[in-house]
Amino acid sequence: QLDKLLQNPHTGIIMGKKMLSLRFSGKSIAGIKAVNQDAFAAHLPESSDLEFKGGAAVIADGVSSCAESHIASQTSVTSFMQDYFSTPHSWSVRNSVSRVMTALNSWLHKENSLSSREKDSMLCTFSALVVKSNTLHLFHVGDSRVYLLQDGELEQLTSDHVHKSGGKNYLSRALGGDRHLEVDYSTRALKE
Repeated sequence: QLDKLLQNPHTGIIMGKKMLSLRFSGKSIAGIKAVNQDAFAAHLPESSDLEFKGGAAVIADGVSSCAESHIASQTSVTSFMQDYFSTPHSWSVRNSVSRVMTALNSWLHKENSLSSREKDSMLCTFSALVVKSNTLHLFHVGDSRVYLLQDGELEQLTSDHVHKSGGKNYLSRALGGDRHLEVDYSTRALKE
């Protein structure tokens, strides 16, 4: 019976006598723009990656003032999922995600530096969470918010990286915006 449970894509790591299971869903709406610049993905592996890497969910939102930002968000989400689950099992979650995000940021920043027009820049917000065992690892840059619903309480886990000027909000951090990437990192013990 245990083998059958472990083959279920929503079944996770054995924790004593309890099983950790995850369910993912999502919805994105373009808003006032003609092009939806959001991208998200979630993955729970069925192989040994489950024990060593856990499950992951990622959301990115392209910066609306940049014409190519939908490419940044789609590329970042897709590449993150491929690259995170390809890192060595010996690496910690934090090390794995940090290296993947640094590589993504470097690629986007290089592409932006080669562009001759600012409006063509590829910039996006980026929030990733990894659930390994009963611990949530959260990585965040920008203003795509992550909330935790636990024990009937909704708690915002991220802080918006914005600068206010002239009555408008501007992102102070984005993937691809600067050569050096500053990422908020936190962990949280999870309950059902």
